[in-house]
Amino acid sequence: MSARPQATALASIGLLLPRTATRRGGVYFLTRAANGALALAHVWAVGHALGSEQAGHFFMLWTSAWLLSVAVRFGSDGVVARALAEADAARRPPASLGGVLIVGLAVAALLFWPLTSLVGAPDSPAALAALAVLAVAWAGTGFFASVLKARARADLAGWVQNVVWSLPPTLVALLASPLAIDSLLGLAAATAAAALLALLAAAAITARSLGANLALLLVDPRRERVAVRRDEIGAAVLTTLAEVYVWLPVLIGAVVGVSGAAAAGLFAATRIAGVFSWGYQAVVATLVPSLAASVARCDPRRARRLIAQGALGGLIVTLPICLVGAVAAGPILAVFSSDYAPWRTTLMLLIAARLLDAAAGPQGELILVGRKTWVGATALASSCAIGTATALLTHSLLGEQAIGLGAFAAFAFANVSQMLYVRRWVGNWRLAVESSRSGSGVASATGDPTTGDPAMEARATGAAAHRALRRAPELAAALALGFLTASVARPPRDAGGVLLCAAMVLLLVGSSLLLAARCFGLRDALLSPLGVAALMVALVFALRPAALALAPSDAAYPLLWLGFDFAELGRTAALGTLAFFGFGVAFAGSWLALRERGGAAGGGGGGGEGARGALSRPANDAATGPPLSERRLVGALGGALAVGTALWAILFFRNGGFAALLDDPSRLHLNQFGGGHYVFGFALCLGATLVAVQAWRERPTPRRLLLVGTASAVALAASVALQTRGQLLATGVAALALVASRGTITRSRALPLALAGVLLLAGFAWMRSVRELAQTLPLREAVAQSLHGNPLLDATRDFVEFDHLVVLEQLVPSELRRLGGRSLAQAPLAFLPRRLYPEKPLPIDFELARATMGTSARAGTPFTLAGELYWNFGWPAACTLLVAVGALGGAGWGLLRRRHGRRPELVRAIAFGYSYLLLTRPLGAMLLTTGLAVAAAWIVVTAAERGVRPKTLWRMRSSPRA
Repeated sequence: MSARPQATALASIGLLLPRTATRRGGVYFLTRAANGALALAHVWAVGHALGSEQAGHFFMLWTSAWLLSVAVRFGSDGVVARALAEADAARRPPASLGGVLIVGLAVAALLFWPLTSLVGAPDSPAALAALAVLAVAWAGTGFFASVLKARARADLAGWVQNVVWSLPPTLVALLASPLAIDSLLGLAAATAAAALLALLAAAAITARSLGANLALLLVDPRRERVAVRRDEIGAAVLTTLAEVYVWLPVLIGAVVGVSGAAAAGLFAATRIAGVFSWGYQAVVATLVPSLAASVARCDPRRARRLIAQGALGGLIVTLPICLVGAVAAGPILAVFSSDYAPWRTTLMLLIAARLLDAAAGPQGELILVGRKTWVGATALASSCAIGTATALLTHSLLGEQAIGLGAFAAFAFANVSQMLYVRRWVGNWRLAVESSRSGSGVASATGDPTTGDPAMEARATGAAAHRALRRAPELAAALALGFLTASVARPPRDAGGVLLCAAMVLLLVGSSLLLAARCFGLRDALLSPLGVAALMVALVFALRPAALALAPSDAAYPLLWLGFDFAELGRTAALGTLAFFGFGVAFAGSWLALRERGGAAGGGGGGGEGARGALSRPANDAATGPPLSERRLVGALGGALAVGTALWAILFFRNGGFAALLDDPSRLHLNQFGGGHYVFGFALCLGATLVAVQAWRERPTPRRLLLVGTASAVALAASVALQTRGQLLATGVAALALVASRGTITRSRALPLALAGVLLLAGFAWMRSVRELAQTLPLREAVAQSLHGNPLLDATRDFVEFDHLVVLEQLVPSELRRLGGRSLAQAPLAFLPRRLYPEKPLPIDFELARATMGTSARAGTPFTLAGELYWNFGWPAACTLLVAVGALGGAGWGLLRRRHGRRPELVRAIAFGYSYLLLTRPLGAMLLTTGLAVAAAWIVVTAAERGVRPKTLWRMRSSPRA
């Protein structure tokens, strides 16, 4: 791996960059070369001193320390350059970054335990102390390098970041054998001491070159500080995700559970791949100050020119060495250890990913300094989730080579998505600048004309008390996340600890809803799957654990049979909450990114100033079209109710009719397999109810209200006859969403809606109690006894998914083998009729029921979507896949909100109402149920718009749309 091809290529781009920048970039490149040589020597020395197994554990500790140091810096890499550029443009001293660093320390403290647990770092007190010292020392060294880079001293920044940082640990590893350091703890302690010496050297270099005054100004807590607001938090998230993105192969290896020796080979491949981005990083290091200056001075043309120069220069310096590295990947790994040979393909894929990075140009750097940090964070988070999901889904076919494929997929998605966004953003920014030249305003980097008056910004921010109040949700969420993370590692041992854990779950749910309301508006946040997910987490992972802590004997039968303790309750509640919190964050991030890309109108409401709106703000829905005529509406609803009733009545009488309803109601619910075409009749009745509600809301006449009542009564009768509550509850929630999605919701209207929601929950919990009691008692006695139970226990028995998830954790993988993706692969089979495919597998919750209650079990034991993913892949992969599902769901919801009309409005309402079932029941069966609901509502509304007569309902003639 000679540095000559890159050095020659770097010299050839002197025409692209100024001479001084080229010289400093060349020095930076040489320091990167030195860093690469030191890295390779470090990998070899550690493996030689500790052996492959212990070296793998040491490298996991190293990775944890590096990621924590990034958290401590809290985005200062981008914030420093931006703060100095803005101060220079305003001709004032730079603001202090002390507050940013303090917040970074707090965040790193919260992430300390979960990160070390994830990567499998040693958990002894000495190792953890060394890890903490390494994280703080490396964060300080990186901060000084950021200051030098922001002052256009890429050469000195390279010395600090690439040589001063890596030389002491490498010397320690090389001297480990002569000094008889042959244990992991001894090497970790010596490395921590060397890192402190490197920190002192970095501080001395910065003070000598820039003056001690600048460094003191940037960390002085007594001066005016850079406020830790939305964009600063986004910068921290973005830079942290950038490091996760770089070290993604190692993290994927931890998720799939590679052995210690294999982890050492994977770490070596990841570290070696970094060598091939030396030249590109030298180019970027020289461009960052210029990019920050172009943003501060509102010069989009220069920003676009710098991106093009960076992409071209990156290709020139990266392509030759990447071609050499791809050909010689195997021999390169063999230099360090013959055990690393299986990672040859992974190294080739990682080298190709580095080439993609170079070809894209400094897109991420412009996003960071241009106050678009959350867009970049969303792109990187989505790419990490996609890469991890790719590796997990292909691991059974490709083995450990799937790790490299997943990392390449992540790099490709991140670069393509950022490139498309930056191209559009810079174009809009340029148009805003050109249009503002005719007026008195100044176009900001966001593309919005602003006055640039600091006083206006101060007044907009509000008083200090108001700012503190606005930060309360973030602080509450951080507190709850820290407590729940600690509960995973050290679960509560008594009922009080479980109750406290449940309280923290509720705190996290409440603060998350407030943050979502700040982004989308309170109405839009509540009437989205985010609101349903928050409600589900509060009910399943807060109220149900609290009820079990107070009354352990009320647990579901499988859990009582196996037995449990309070630690299992607390740990499961914390794990489930954290998993679905990741789902919610990814959902909100995708939705927000799509809304910002399409503008407020594209977001379908809740954008711009509407992000702070309350329930009184009208939704931004377009007109649904010409009003439905009464004759067409009556014909369509009547036909749908008649056909639907005929279908579900056939199934009702086939399963026992009124005799079963009076003697054994559960039989009606459990004997529906093979009757999907009859169940569609139930869906038709529910769809007719939703269309009736929509029509009444458009034109609230007595006749349409009568149609709503008639359709609701038929749907309720079908629910009782089939003993199926889920679809009826989901349709009721969808109907409430239709009513609440338009107009002004005053207090007089909000109270009935809230009361209707409470009655729905209470009514369905009561129906469940009656159905269970009726299995052993006559129906009349079952109804009477259900009215004399404990309200808390009766209300929470409908959320036994938590009980079943505790059971699943006890049995998997010790008693039950992991599914390895089987239930996900079988999900599409749910759409095949059982008459055509008699061997169609039952929903996956039946498998757990028969494992705990015998083969005679007639009902499933659902355990939430997180539980299904856990059974397939384990908790780390389940959390990652939930993030991916959330990102896809948020993107789909954002696209759906862009569509207007009766059909998209119905689909949105159904997606909202059925979200609870999708999150708590087996995935395949609930996808089928939701699909049937959408199809039925679509048929009914199409019939109502196109004027189908009741006598010819089956002859839908083609006519222009209403």
